[in-house]
Amino acid sequence: MVDDGTREPAVLRALADLCGRLLLREPTAADLELLQRSDVRAALEDLGVDVPEGPPGVVLEDLARQYQECFPAEGPEPPPVASLWRGPHAGGDSAAAARSAELAAGISLDRGAAPADHLGHLLRLWARADESAPLVADLLRADHLAWGIDALQSHALGDGAGFYPSVARATIAVLADLTGPGPTG
Repeated sequence: MVDDGTREPAVLRALADLCGRLLLREPTAADLELLQRSDVRAALEDLGVDVPEGPPGVVLEDLARQYQECFPAEGPEPPPVASLWRGPHAGGDSAAAARSAELAAGISLDRGAAPADHLGHLLRLWARADESAPLVADLLRADHLAWGIDALQSHALGDGAGFYPSVARATIAVLADLTGPGPTG
C-alpha cells in the first residue's frame, strides 16, 4: 500500500480480480484455499473482510447460503449487473460495451451464466486489461465501473456481519480507488 491511501497497481489488479470472482458466484474449494492464503487474507483483512475459517465443507456451505442471501438471483435487490441499473434489458448497451471491451483487449473470460456486464466480469476484465490493454482498462475505469459503488450500497449497509457484506464494502473501496481521482496504474 502507498501512504496516500491508494493501492499499488499490482495489488489493485489482484483485489479487483478477486472481488470480481467473489461477486460472480459462490466460492469453490479452490477459491476458499486462495482466500485463506496468508497474503490474500492480509489484503482482504486490510479492506475489512473477515476470511472465514473452519472445515472446508462447513465453510463452503455457509458461504453458499450467505451468497444467496446477499445476492439473490431474484428478489428485492438485483444482482450487480449494469444493464439492470441502467436499463430494462440484460442484453442492453452495457452488455454490448462489455463484450466489445473484452474483444478489444483480446481477453476471453469464462462468463458462465452471468451477463457480460455483471460487475464481477467488469472488475476481472479491468484487472487483466490494465497491463495488457491500458486503453481498454482506461475506458472501463472511466465508463463502466463507477455504477458499481451505488449498486453495492444496499449489500454493504452499515457493519452488516457476514462475509459478503464485507466483500461488498471491500469492492466499493476498490471501485473508489479505480474510479476516483489519482494514479491507479
